[in-house]
Amino acid sequence: MPTLLPLAFALGVPTPRPLPVPAAPVRVVRAWPPPGADPSRIWIEGVSSGPLGRAPDRLFERIFRQRLAAELGRDAADPTFRGIVDLARALVAERGPDVALASRRVLNECFPDWPPVAARRLLPASVCGDVRATGRKGLLFWFEVLFARPFPAFSGRLNAWVTSWAAQWLMGPCSLEGLAPEDLADAPSNLCGGAGAQVLVHRCRFLEESACASICVNACKIPTQAFFNEEMGVPMRMEPDYETLECRFKFGLRPSAADEEEARSVACFSACPSNGLLRQQLEGEASGARRCSAMGGPTVLRGEGEEEPS
Repeated sequence: MPTLLPLAFALGVPTPRPLPVPAAPVRVVRAWPPPGADPSRIWIEGVSSGPLGRAPDRLFERIFRQRLAAELGRDAADPTFRGIVDLARALVAERGPDVALASRRVLNECFPDWPPVAARRLLPASVCGDVRATGRKGLLFWFEVLFARPFPAFSGRLNAWVTSWAAQWLMGPCSLEGLAPEDLADAPSNLCGGAGAQVLVHRCRFLEESACASICVNACKIPTQAFFNEEMGVPMRMEPDYETLECRFKFGLRPSAADEEEARSVACFSACPSNGLLRQQLEGEASGARRCSAMGGPTVLRGEGEEEPS
């Protein structure tokens, strides 16, 4: 049918116009932190710690900050966790549409390039198969070859466990859960019933501190999904909830278009430090609506007490 459209147009035959795709409704988060956030799950600087203890938390935080500063070419003045958020905000503002790639590089640089990818030449070609080697860190390449490909269910649950134990300094308190039945229907395999394949972040520290939907989506959700799916070979979908500050890491599920649109549909938060200007800086102002090049649709900055559009 598409090949006949030019001919129909030349003959003057009326052609049907494509139907518009309805955009996801813009959701408004007025108060910050939102009332739905669990007050018992707040992360306290210098007091709270993950299951591994404060010393490993500080080590992981220092490594991540160093890699983030190296990507930007400078560090932030604030030595606390807020400095990491300042660096992420600067990365979004300066890299614009390329921020997801930059954030993914930061995650890659947190892992060692060992065993070297070149060691694959010592093995039969059938061992590595079609696993991409170019531009991969050694540890990540070999994880996909030795674990993610042959043992997908185990790899997903292993990554869920490591994430929940080693990344609470970044995300806040987490717990392991099973995937819901509707999630398993979308999974490429049964994932052993989905037990232990989901990380529930109860109150995301990074999201709460940044108070910015653009930073959440562009510097966290999109690059983190790409990192697990493409660098580790482990399917994973992230689903943030801006009304509770929860976030779900669903291992075994790949990102979907509907999920991406849902994440992008949120309006600027009333507590946004840039007062919504970060979106304007990324793409500019058009037709009176501020929008982010990676967020998908027009957004309106609203404060507490204002009415939600009908």
